[in-house]
Amino acid sequence: MNNLIGKLCISNKGRDKGNIYLIYSSTANSVTLVDGNAKRIVNPKTKNLKHVSILDAKSETIAKKIIENTKVFDSEIFSFIKNYKTA
Repeated sequence: MNNLIGKLCISNKGRDKGNIYLIYSSTANSVTLVDGNAKRIVNPKTKNLKHVSILDAKSETIAKKIIENTKVFDSEIFSFIKNYKTA
């Protein structure tokens, strides 16, 4: 499931419906989501995989940092999501 790390997704269910998140980690049935603002790396959101829609956008640099277990800043994630929204 490492191929999902670094991809963007949209929440389809719950109070956060319509919000865009970056996938920080994933298992067979769930994903851990962060957005760099409301949901930071220290307090990520866990969501069932069937409750999100995976987008085509992926940050290779952030994904590489997560996989290599190096420091990822919330500001990097926030900027990537913000740039995606404006594009």
